[in-house]
Amino acid sequence: MNRINMVDVATKKVTEVAHSLAGELDEFSWSPDSRWIAYAMPSTFSVSQIHIYNVASGKDEVVTDGWYNASSPAFDKNGKYLYFTSERDFRPTYGWLEWNHVYTDMSKVYLLTLQKDTPSPFLTENDEVKTGESKDEQKEGSSAGSATSAKKGKKDSPKPEEKNETKEVKIDFEGISNRVVVLPVNAGRYWNLTGVEDGLYVVAGGRTGGGLNFFDAKSKKVTNIGGGMGYELSADGSNMLMREGRGYKVVNAPKGPMPGGGKPGEGGKG
Repeated sequence: MNRINMVDVATKKVTEVAHSLAGELDEFSWSPDSRWIAYAMPSTFSVSQIHIYNVASGKDEVVTDGWYNASSPAFDKNGKYLYFTSERDFRPTYGWLEWNHVYTDMSKVYLLTLQKDTPSPFLTENDEVKTGESKDEQKEGSSAGSATSAKKGKKDSPKPEEKNETKEVKIDFEGISNRVVVLPVNAGRYWNLTGVEDGLYVVAGGRTGGGLNFFDAKSKKVTNIGGGMGYELSADGSNMLMREGRGYKVVNAPKGPMPGGGKPGEGGKG
């Protein structure tokens, strides 16, 4: 478990992606286009850092700094961000027994923007409402209306079917460790991140509560789904395997609180 190996199914060739002398390498994530592998590299004398491996060239890049522990990397499905957890929240309490500072719940969820021209998803949006149209806009509108009326009766030509092709993921490594953005979550313990088309699944623990959570990339809100700590998504992200008692159950991938108080295995069709 101290290595990450990549196997070419066609040629049966085995390539070593990473090798650790400090611990197990059990946290990695493929990019949507399968050109990159992100993984957490543990360290005995320093902190765990996130690396990204180029499958084509074999080149390896460190993308988080050496100040804070970082783990659980996960690419988003659009190839814009790399999610990960990191212990960067220092809010000590005073131990009554030890008479010393105690640090707990230090972790939060963060993201890196993979391209340098990708803005932070948490920038304030322009909510300005226009109260009227300019004269030029009115002219354009009337012209468009005339053109539309002239085309009435003509049958619209069918649009060609769009092919569901995976977009190539490009990564700008220069200054990437400075493009870190924190998600709106409470400090605690987080692990088992999975990026989906419209957000992120993450398991949480700590004093503020635990269970499975979903971050909605559009509303920028985190919802506690409930259920158990273990889950696995299908390849298309539509179904989820969840633990239920001593067994497992397949449900429709939930995006909100599950009925029945968030019991493991509930929230969709089995």
